[in-house]
Order: sequence, then C-alpha cells, then structure tokens
Amino acid sequence: MAGRIDFLELRDGDRFEEGQVLVRFDCEAVQYNAAIARALRNKAAKVYENKRRLGQLGSIAALDIDVAAADLAQASAEVDLAEERLSRCEIKAPFPGITAEVPVKRYQYVNEGEPLMQILDDRELEVEMLLPSIWLLYLDVGERFGLTLDETGKTYEATLVRFSGRIDAVSQTIKAYGRVEGDNPELLAGMSGRASFPQVP
Repeated sequence: MAGRIDFLELRDGDRFEEGQVLVRFDCEAVQYNAAIARALRNKAAKVYENKRRLGQLGSIAALDIDVAAADLAQASAEVDLAEERLSRCEIKAPFPGITAEVPVKRYQYVNEGEPLMQILDDRELEVEMLLPSIWLLYLDVGERFGLTLDETGKTYEATLVRFSGRIDAVSQTIKAYGRVEGDNPELLAGMSGRASFPQVP
C-alpha cells in the first residue's frame, strides 16, 4: 500500500521469526475510514430492519425495502473494503528467515507496489547447477553429490532433486537443482562453488 512507514526495525542481515511484524504503516486515517464504514453499515442495517418490519405490516412499498437492502449491501461492501485496507497496514513474516535487502527507512513515504524488503527462507537453500546434458545418461533425481563452496572452502553432501524442463541446445547444458543436507548455518544465498558427481565416468 502507499503510505508512511511507522515501524521498521530490521536491517539487512537480521533474522526474524514466522509471524513477526516486519513493517507497519501509519494507518490512522485508514482506521478512521473503517470506523465510519462500520457506523454507516450499522445505520443501514437498522433502516433495513425497520423497513422490513413495516413491510410485514403492509405499511411500506416493496421497492422501499429493496432500496434499503441495497443500501445495506453497499455499506457492508464498504466495510469489507476498509478492513481489507486495514489488513495491509501490517506486514508479518510468512516464514522464519533472514533479510537480504532493506531499501526503505522508518518514517519514509512509499508508493503502492514499492519494494520494502527482500526476505529469504534459508532453512533449506537450493543449489542451482549447470551440467552437461550428456550427464543425463548417468544421473537421476535422488543421486547424492558433493558440493565444494568457494566462500567456506568446505565440501557438503547434497542431493539432486530435479532437472530443468529444457536443454540449452547451443551450450548442450541443462540446469539441475539440489538440496544441501544437514544443518549448515554458515551457508548464505548466492554462494558459488563446484559440484562433483562420482556417478559420472
């Protein structure tokens, strides 16, 4: 949503838990609009109920009842819209993870759709590899391989989990994806290295 950021404590590299508030907007005006919408819905509900009872007594035209029902439906829709806007005032973490980039600051005004922060779920990092397509003769999903990373100098055990749906005909390569096994808190997104497959002759 567009608005002024009222709460933003995380910085690049900070960790967060699932459900933790990441960003909160200054939504005082939105709260007022929601309160007005609820009051108008209550008013429309009372008017409709009164006209419905009068209609049962034959003291009012059916058209008046229909108009009151339409007014109530409109007021209820306005409440739904106001509450949907209220739900945007607070952004909570969908998973536990780490921030990778926070381009905005507290008290800054942002436009609708403007990026607020980049978050990563680093509990299970994925390995992306470019392999010779001929290796499809020797490899299959579930194969184990070694992953040596430049940044740590260590070799990790990993498992091949899937292949891309197409081969690059020019380079005769295919993208493959793997999963690093075990708990390795030192691993960060963007690290590079070399994968070794003992199955390939």
